[in-house]
Amino acid sequence: LWKLANITEPELDDLRQHLSKYQKGEDESYVKWQWRLYNDGINVPALNWLQAALGLLDGTAYVRIDLDEKVSEYRFVLTRKRLPQFKGRIIFLEGTGDKSEADALFERDFQLVDASLSLDNCVKNLVKRGLGKHKAKKMSLKQMKALANYAKTFLRPQDNKILVATHHIIEEPLVNIFKSLLPEKEIKSIHFYGNRGINLYQEYDAIICFGAPGTNQTERLDEAMMLYEDQEKHQEWFQHKADAELLQTIHRIRPINGSKNIILINRRWINELGSITYEIDTRKGNTKTTHSLAEAYRRLSCFYKIHGFISPEIGYALGIGHVSKKDFVKKLQVSRSTCLIKDYIYGKRTLKTRLRCESLILFKNKNYWAKLVDRILLEHVGQRYENKVHSQWTKAIGDINAIKAFYRAVGANFNSDNWRKSSDEESIPSKECGDILEIHPIVSDSFSNVA
Repeated sequence: LWKLANITEPELDDLRQHLSKYQKGEDESYVKWQWRLYNDGINVPALNWLQAALGLLDGTAYVRIDLDEKVSEYRFVLTRKRLPQFKGRIIFLEGTGDKSEADALFERDFQLVDASLSLDNCVKNLVKRGLGKHKAKKMSLKQMKALANYAKTFLRPQDNKILVATHHIIEEPLVNIFKSLLPEKEIKSIHFYGNRGINLYQEYDAIICFGAPGTNQTERLDEAMMLYEDQEKHQEWFQHKADAELLQTIHRIRPINGSKNIILINRRWINELGSITYEIDTRKGNTKTTHSLAEAYRRLSCFYKIHGFISPEIGYALGIGHVSKKDFVKKLQVSRSTCLIKDYIYGKRTLKTRLRCESLILFKNKNYWAKLVDRILLEHVGQRYENKVHSQWTKAIGDINAIKAFYRAVGANFNSDNWRKSSDEESIPSKECGDILEIHPIVSDSFSNVA
């Protein structure tokens, strides 16, 4: 090994001296042995690494090199798993536990008992925006204030006690910004990876997670390698650790105890929180547009396959609209007629998968609806129409008989004055809309008026 490494004779003599002192004496206690090695300046990690490289020690050994380190540019690392010889039953009580981690650590197949409670009684908001530690560090006070000002629009009138959770590096300036924006509210703050076990905020009404925690993959790579050989499993484990920290942070306000308001500014949602109430994508560029259009198309396409038409009114009912109609679309989601329409969509004529319209999709580009209609026409055949909504004629497609049948099915009045054939090129009538379920009227409100 030292020939391959081109170790010089003086270095070899030094290595021999270290090796001669490395072994523990027969009558020497472990503590005395460790102290002797320390006092003699023996490089124990290097010798452990050497033994692992020669196959004399179990574990994963490597040399870590950090060119920015001022004290030492390299260090020897040996990671190994040394479990107690215990064959009895092991029970974890862990709110954010990971079965795969427990299986890998103890080399057993654990049974998962999920005792988590539903958070359906909470309002859950996702503001889609990447805001990791490094991005947060680069934010100016002006940018922080602008985003905080936007986040506060998701607060309810009854949210008087508000907990702000964020990265430690921006915690102090951020909480001061929120206090200046909401002087009448009680504002407290915590930071990620520094709040577990705290039970001081269970009476708080809302939590604003300004960003989301990440995992220092460099620092925790040793643990990941000890648990899993597969690099893809390493990445899954890193993500689970970050998600677990976010869940622990949110549960500082004890959302299971009552109707709380959860506001998350992050690029993604975590399934353990349940369905989203409102979702707004504030990302810029193609990433945001592509995601939003794809999700809006999926909802509309599902509806079209079942009912044979789409219109701006249906788009609003499915949570799709222009950002200027945000308040209107939000109100529409809880209106009596729309709830019955969704109940009909979900309960009477569902596909194998639900339409999943828990969140809003709001566009800034006013041409969003035309793009969606054009894409639907690429995949489905139907007649072009125009639907009059808010005194404006807007594109719609489908079959007029299917539209009338749907209005009858949900108990709404069909107003023929709000429909006309488009002046665009004629399309072939759809063949997908012939089988529309007939049910008795269930509400007397005019869907056209409500929407």
